[in-house]
Amino acid sequence: MVGTDKDGLYLLDSNKKLIRHYTNVPGAILCMSEDKFGRIWIGSYQQGCGWVDGESAAYHPVDIKAGSSSSIFGMDIDKSGNIWFATMGQGLIRLNLTNYSITQYRMKAGADLNRHINSLPNDYLAKIKVSHDGTKIYVASSVGMSCLDIKSGSWLSVFGSNCPNYATFSRIVCEDHQGHIWMGTNDGLYCYNLKSRQSKMYTMQNGLPDNGIACIEQDKKGRLWIGTDHGLCCMTTDGR
Repeated sequence: MVGTDKDGLYLLDSNKKLIRHYTNVPGAILCMSEDKFGRIWIGSYQQGCGWVDGESAAYHPVDIKAGSSSSIFGMDIDKSGNIWFATMGQGLIRLNLTNYSITQYRMKAGADLNRHINSLPNDYLAKIKVSHDGTKIYVASSVGMSCLDIKSGSWLSVFGSNCPNYATFSRIVCEDHQGHIWMGTNDGLYCYNLKSRQSKMYTMQNGLPDNGIACIEQDKKGRLWIGTDHGLCCMTTDGR
């Protein structure tokens, strides 16, 4: 599936041959995810979210109580089948697909200044990622990185604060298989070691093509592929 800006949704096969073009969808598609029923969910710019019926091509908007003109910049699905949405201004939202109940996580008063308030530090979220073990939600926001322990509801237990890299606009998050959380920011690539709780920032001085990090993926060999505002690079998780 390929989402576009004002040209719908394209379904391609493995040879990049067009199977179907969905046009009755929001104009600017920002993110997509497939739920346990095989439906494709879409997050859009200022047109909320919904899902596409693969057979009829019908688009079904869903009200997640974020406002009709809400922007959904990221989404992911946990092991229970719940969909999590990163909104721009309405915080983090969880949708239970069994009963369609909604849980919203917003910044509490003072959490933008006090790192030890159990809350999101900001409501403007760029991307989210469910942890490999399914117990946590990593959040990239306009002020930095956060993590929600789903069972306990704590925003403090994983990092020891609600935002360990505060004041760094974070755009993308990736969990590797060696116990590191990688955060793509406007200022470089931020790495947090979950075991030692130590962090390190990689920038152009360390060989990155640009400090603006747009995407991060780990391949089968454990290498990180990093898309920046000025090119692609590859590095191992030990920083080489």
